[in-house]
Amino acid sequence: MSDERICLIDMDDTLYDYAGQLRRDLEALQSPSDPLLPEDLFSDPEPWLRRRIDVIRRQPGWWLNLPRLKLGWDIYEVAVQIGYTVEILSKGPFRNARAWAEKVERVQQDFGSEVAINLVGRTKCRTYGRVLVDDYPPYALDWLKFRPRGLVIMPAQPYNEGINHSNIIRYDGTNREQVTEAMTRAFSREPGVPLEV
Repeated sequence: MSDERICLIDMDDTLYDYAGQLRRDLEALQSPSDPLLPEDLFSDPEPWLRRRIDVIRRQPGWWLNLPRLKLGWDIYEVAVQIGYTVEILSKGPFRNARAWAEKVERVQQDFGSEVAINLVGRTKCRTYGRVLVDDYPPYALDWLKFRPRGLVIMPAQPYNEGINHSNIIRYDGTNREQVTEAMTRAFSREPGVPLEV
């Protein structure tokens, strides 16, 4: 197995239920007079919502104890079965050092020394891999600008519905065979040869 056959896997909303847990925690803090939470918690949140999100995410153990997301773990299993070298690629919250430490601890807890972890501050686009598994379209599209022969597997989330790119396959749990075939082709692709999805 060549080390260049790397599958990069995101953490938040790919392997772990970041947005879902955050929404559950925000709902637990709501009073009857509070406004309803917006569908999109992250697009220009009101100041009161931003402060609550920060308080929740700064709790010791919050990042360490996020629930697993099945879709991401399905794709991880496929990558291992094919023979990829798996690396975790995640952005750390810029002003929350505890989150960075807990992300590393969680990877060690779940994977031991089986996988490396790459925490980045601003962008994922410079990190090499044949496959990127990521839920967030802007990160995926940015990565593909630098990896035009790369493959992105995108775990289905409401915000990535309708993504349309020839090198992106959205995985919703019903198309594992399609994902496996595409990841196998990406694994076997000769260097410099275009990807055929």
